[in-house]
Order: sequence, then C-alpha cells, then structure tokens
Amino acid sequence: MTAGYPSRERFREHLQAVAAGVDVIEIGVPFTDPMADGVTIQRASRAALAQGVSLRWILSELAALRIPVPVILMSYLNPLLAVGLQPLCRTAADADVAAFIVPDLPVDESDEFRAALDPHGLALIQMVHARH
Repeated sequence: MTAGYPSRERFREHLQAVAAGVDVIEIGVPFTDPMADGVTIQRASRAALAQGVSLRWILSELAALRIPVPVILMSYLNPLLAVGLQPLCRTAADADVAAFIVPDLPVDESDEFRAALDPHGLALIQMVHARH
C-alpha cells in the first residue's frame, strides 16, 4: 500500500485493516518520480505527496501504531539519502520496520546502505535481474 493513500488521515486505519489479514506488509514511500512503478502507484504517490506525506511522517506513524506483522518500506534512494542513512536506520528500527526495498539501488552499490542497516537488524531486499 502507498502510505497516505487514499487519505493521510485514515492511514493508520487502513494499515491496521490490511495488517489484520497478511503475514507481512509492504508500505510504499511516495516519491515524485517513481520510475519503476506503474501508473496506479504513480497516481497514488502523487496523491499522497499532495497531502504532505513524507518518509519522516511515515516512520512517525509506524512508531506510534506498532503493526503486529513485519513492515517492509519500499522507497527510492533519494528520500532515504535525504533523511541520512544512519538516522534513517535508527528511526526505522525504532518504528519496527523489518526491511527496505530500494528498486533504484544496484546490488553492486548497496554496501554502504547494508552497513548502515546491519547494526539495527534491518534487511535490504534486492531486486536482481538474472539473464538466462
């Protein structure tokens, strides 16, 4: 689900409803240029951003809510770097985030992010294209 879509005010309610029926939940961090996403997620991101949804807001909401299933944040690299890798990882761990998916972070360029995640027990789920 895209954080803050369709309504920032009902994010907690929607998140709790989804979490009640799943084993893990992926929350999309809205981004201005979601190049790896389709039209539906692009529109959801634009709508959430228009309501003021940000990565810091999402982490604050997650920390306040405490979802009972693992939470994976899907974000592009720029919003993560804007927060700073060390502060991001501390805050994400405090909010019970389990992992990140970062589609625009190549595997061979992920060492710095992994090094920031590891001390906090956070995982990086990589997208790898295998050629046959």
